Amino acid sequence: MQNAHDQATVVANALTGQAEVYDAIPWFWSNQYDLRLQTVGLSVGHDDIVVRGRPETRTFHCALQAIKVCFSAAGSANLKGLSSTEHAHALIGLAHPQFRDELTAAAKKLNLI
Repeated sequence: MQNAHDQATVVANALTGQAEVYDAIPWFWSNQYDLRLQTVGLSVGHDDIVVRGRPETRTFHCALQAIKVCFSAAGSANLKGLSSTEHAHALIGLAHPQFRDELTAAAKKLNLI
């Protein structure tokens, strides 16, 4: 419904000489019996899928990651094609040494490593 409203506004503005680009982030919400499905953005071009929660209990969240390269004052890391665990190790390796133990502990708590 929001999409139809927004596109109608863009068309009306274009017809009155106030052209604008329609660049809303696509989203989808639906309740299917006892399941609630929600998506934001497009599900293409990602390198990795991070699952939080427990799919077997039907209470979980998936995040699609498309990080290619990360830079910091300590260096850079090519993250393309790496798993979540490899991402975590690479990013922790870029952190200042005094923060690496804390970041490693946090990553372990999130089951990333």
